[in-house]
Amino acid sequence: MRATLSLGLSVIQERDPSGRHEACHFHHHAHQFRFVLSGRATLEVGRRTVVLARHNGMSVADKVPHRRSYEESEDVVVVLVSTPPS
Repeated sequence: MRATLSLGLSVIQERDPSGRHEACHFHHHAHQFRFVLSGRATLEVGRRTVVLARHNGMSVADKVPHRRSYEESEDVVVVLVSTPPS
């Protein structure tokens, strides 16, 4: 599910399979907030590693290197909010 709002926000619900790993990257302009609806997500943001359990979230500013991974045995469902949309 994806919605782009006139306020310059993008709201996306994503389901990612367990075992998925993403390459470290950053966004030139987008500030993001990731909120876990179910499962557990591991986020590496800068030099920090944070495990987000269900109903927890984390903000990532633009230009900050980050990556996500899902080590658990279940799929992860998150809501990703970006401004401006990325």
